Order: sequence, then C-alpha cells, then structure tokens
Amino acid sequence: MLFPRFEGGYRVLNLNAPDKAAVFAADGSVLETTMNDIELHIASKHLKASLKYMEA
Repeated sequence: MLFPRFEGGYRVLNLNAPDKAAVFAADGSVLETTMNDIELHIASKHLKASLKYMEA
C-alpha cells in the first residue's frame, strides 16, 4: 500500500488493485473510499502502524 500525505490527511492506494483507494483525514476518519469494509479495515491498520515512521 502507498500512503501519500496531503494537507488534510493521507491518501491510501492499494498497489495490488489500483482501483481501490481511500482518503483518510489527519484524525484517522475516512473521507472517501472505493474499498469494501474489509479492505478499508486493513488499510486503516496499515496506515496507523506506519504513521510513526512517516512523521518527519
């Protein structure tokens, strides 16, 4: 998964299925998504686990 940052939060792109994406606000809430509930849960877990390494 790819987690590019933007002003309001993070975009998440599933590299195995590029048509599946989500936009998370900085507080972790979902703003937009094309993922189903299971994919969204997995993406959210990966994002939360990666945040401590992404802060610079």
